[in-house]
Amino acid sequence: MKILLFLLIPLQLNATVFSVKQWTDFYLRDCTSLEKNRACKQDLELILGRMISYSVLTFKYLDKEDLPRWLIAVPAVESSFKPNAISTAGAIGLWQLMNFNIKLYMTRKKSFMGQTFTMVPSPAKILKYGKDPVINTRLGAKHMGILFKQFRYHKDTAKLSILAYNCGASRVKSWLLGKSTLPNETRNYYNKIMAVKHIIRNMKALGVKPVRKLSIIERLRGLL
Repeated sequence: MKILLFLLIPLQLNATVFSVKQWTDFYLRDCTSLEKNRACKQDLELILGRMISYSVLTFKYLDKEDLPRWLIAVPAVESSFKPNAISTAGAIGLWQLMNFNIKLYMTRKKSFMGQTFTMVPSPAKILKYGKDPVINTRLGAKHMGILFKQFRYHKDTAKLSILAYNCGASRVKSWLLGKSTLPNETRNYYNKIMAVKHIIRNMKALGVKPVRKLSIIERLRGLL
């Protein structure tokens, strides 16, 4: 679906599929001896610190779509919880929504004097919506909810929905029928989310402590 932002082992090694256990180990490594774009503990702790700031918002819309709350791991992997993040593929915001999804979900029909008009958001509006944490989270949860409904009759509903969030529902359905394979990026994507889910649920036991960086305004307030 797109290039992920905070990943993770040199990017050229995305051709290799790592297990959930391997991703967990990667995320728990010390950062000081690693190159850029590698998963490691200190970076993850910053991501989890930002996650806490957006947890109430995220849970609100996950609950609204009747989705499991552990899916908060999705924006952690997608954007590192950076609302202004834009991938090289053009995915925007916390949930890394593509332009066409934002356009689809934000198109409105208006009635005026007996006539119905379709109001399609402009590219500038799409970008604005994508960077808005509330709108992005609402649409991201909505999109995930639609995928859960599409795969609701499968025993692995959550797994298939997460795979589809990355590479598209049609690709996953084709894979289920044995007509295609899943990209290694997508297989890694699911394993990364499962690794982050495991770490979130076991932070204390794993010695992980979310770190929240203060804004400039908060730092100034601290000096007063």
